[in-house]
Amino acid sequence: MCLIRSLLPFIAPLTLGALLASPVAHAAEILFAEVAYNDRVYEVSFRVRLDASAGDVRRIVTDYSKLTRLSPTIVKSRVSQRDEGVTLKLWLRPCVWVFCRNLRKVSAVYEQGGDIVYAADPAASDFLEASERLSIVDDSENPGTALVTYRARLKPKFVVPPLIGPWLVKRQILEDLQLTSERVESLVGAVGGDSAPGTR
Repeated sequence: MCLIRSLLPFIAPLTLGALLASPVAHAAEILFAEVAYNDRVYEVSFRVRLDASAGDVRRIVTDYSKLTRLSPTIVKSRVSQRDEGVTLKLWLRPCVWVFCRNLRKVSAVYEQGGDIVYAADPAASDFLEASERLSIVDDSENPGTALVTYRARLKPKFVVPPLIGPWLVKRQILEDLQLTSERVESLVGAVGGDSAPGTR
């Protein structure tokens, strides 16, 4: 993982450690993925089809105390309860080439219309803005699979070095999407499919 992956650390809700030994029956299918950049703001959207039920995928991506399994960029994750949901704290160490940073992202996590919503606290995070929405539903046209849709608006406090550039950020985000999706599938296979949907 690398610096630009810090733009998707929830995804470590969805953003989705080391590859697990359990094999992936079918590679995750990216249905669409878009990254737009303007005035230091990244707008990210994608949809993938995973070889797992929606309940199992939700269980994996909302196991917030174990998010280090999903990405080596995530050094530590901590979750605390609130009346409206949970507060998720992530400590990150992303690197690209010789550039590394220690980052923190603190987000309120809650459900809205069945989706999982993440809203970062700028005062406690290295992001001026980080609003994300994650939808996980069973694919009625392909039984046994789930459709995962993610949309985010992200504005980091730090500036990506010109040598890296927004173009590389975009490319890396799209490359990471495939890998992260497959790791979620692997985690589902490793622990078995005993769906327990809902945020923790």
